Amino acid sequence: MKKRTLFLAMMLLTTPILPIACSSEGNTAQQEEKQEKKETLENLQGEDKEYAQILKDLMTDETVAAAMNMSMKETEDALVQMLTANGIERSEAEAKVDRFVNEIMVDLNIKHFLPYCKKHLTMQELKEVKEIYNNKEYQKLNSMTLEAQKKNMRHLEALMSQAVLSIMSGEAPEPVDRNAGYSDRYMSLCKECLEVTNADMLVDNVLSQMSMAMGGNEESNKAIEALGKYFKENFATMYANMYYGTLNEEDLEKVIGYTKKPAMQKFMQANLERSKNLEGYINDVNSKVNEFITENTK
Repeated sequence: MKKRTLFLAMMLLTTPILPIACSSEGNTAQQEEKQEKKETLENLQGEDKEYAQILKDLMTDETVAAAMNMSMKETEDALVQMLTANGIERSEAEAKVDRFVNEIMVDLNIKHFLPYCKKHLTMQELKEVKEIYNNKEYQKLNSMTLEAQKKNMRHLEALMSQAVLSIMSGEAPEPVDRNAGYSDRYMSLCKECLEVTNADMLVDNVLSQMSMAMGGNEESNKAIEALGKYFKENFATMYANMYYGTLNEEDLEKVIGYTKKPAMQKFMQANLERSKNLEGYINDVNSKVNEFITENTK
């Protein structure tokens, strides 16, 4: 079961301004497909180039970049280990991997997110989204969400692992209990945060990707369905447990207010549609990863 992919989905949903920063995992057939020559961002012209520049500004925002790097942490660590095992000094290996990951996370995300942004947002609306990114209050809220995610990452992964083990053994996972004394209103605000970010639909898309990667047979589909049910029934409690103590009710109200803005809702819609069409992105990432490994482990 793609535990890392599912945890990544949680990060995306709890940091709603992020364009998708997908895991680099894919199945063997995808990895072996012949890659067409890809158009680079430098070759873009006119309106496409202006859209791409705004997206680059968004993705290189300090809080967004930190979240994207966080989502690639396991990939980075694995690549550094490969390079050091081939005699490259650790500091040099880390620098090489850092440059490589930034290329993937920015250029490839822009390339694959751009068509959906153009479809759902005018240039002015995308600029409005950028203005929200640049808002000091919103940046502070994003920093707080990242802090909460980092504190709770291992606990959430443990919950996911236990749920998967229960499902694979034919048992229903235990529901997630509140781990703090937050109010019903706090829980209600958490549920609203998930609603305005299309959480259920994003989870469905990620589970669909996992199902395809696992072969789509009856057994795996049943497991994916059970995992999706567990995830949706418990996600609001996971969310509240994660953020309570870092974000208060007023903070959640502000996040909801920003996310409900028309330009942000269109940005969410672009993000949602992109999440349904990840194959090209995954193929590009796999190709780049294979090239990087080949070049640095000769």
